[in-house]
Amino acid sequence: MHSWRVLVSPFIDCVGLKQYHKDEPWDGPNNRKLHGENYMQREYRCPADQSEPRTATNIVAVVGPSTLWPGTTPGNSEKIGKGASQTAFLVEVANSGIHWMEPRDLEMSSFDPTINSTSGRSISSNHVGGANVAFADGSVRCLSPHTSPEVLKAMLTTDVSDDAR
Repeated sequence: MHSWRVLVSPFIDCVGLKQYHKDEPWDGPNNRKLHGENYMQREYRCPADQSEPRTATNIVAVVGPSTLWPGTTPGNSEKIGKGASQTAFLVEVANSGIHWMEPRDLEMSSFDPTINSTSGRSISSNHVGGANVAFADGSVRCLSPHTSPEVLKAMLTTDVSDDAR
């Protein structure tokens, strides 16, 4: 019903979202009034992406079993077998088509494990040389388009022995 981006907004000083109603969906009657770009946090959109609409986010989670975003229950950092510095937390997706308040992200099951794929289902950006990925330790790195699919899948899963690798 609610995006993680909306739920963390109070922690990044999003004053306008004090009017958000958690008792209705993100696109319910009251919450629709907050859909404009004036309410969107700048942290949810890369300045290099000049595509429209201006309310689309570039910052998404890769969701699915064995990721830090496994589904309806929160992920657990204690399950990171290879360490927080090697486990992706959030990724950049250029032209995602996802409204920043929408509870939708990149599904691991339909993920194209490449950087800057033209499929629209991969980590991507308008940056020369790669796309940004935030890791569970708080670091952000630009991943090269030459990153192998195997390495990328391993970064997106929580356990080094995971079958999703």
